[in-house]
Amino acid sequence: MNKHESLIRTNVTAFLADYKNLSQSKVNEIVECEVKNPCRWGNPDGKDPVEVYYSNLESQNVMQNFIDHVHSRYGIYLKQYL
Repeated sequence: MNKHESLIRTNVTAFLADYKNLSQSKVNEIVECEVKNPCRWGNPDGKDPVEVYYSNLESQNVMQNFIDHVHSRYGIYLKQYL
């Protein structure tokens, strides 16, 4: 498992754990798709854009972007699963 895959699996799974009514199969589906096609967040400091994005899922901007991303990519509106 490479650095990005491990980071995505750990952080996306932890983030989605807050959505108690989201089934484990949906969580697994989202994690697998994110591993195959990860999001990126630009950083002027030259840091790895995938690492920047998935390391900051709890920050307000990235969190909102990820919620919107899950809605548009998977048709899942996370706020309904709280």
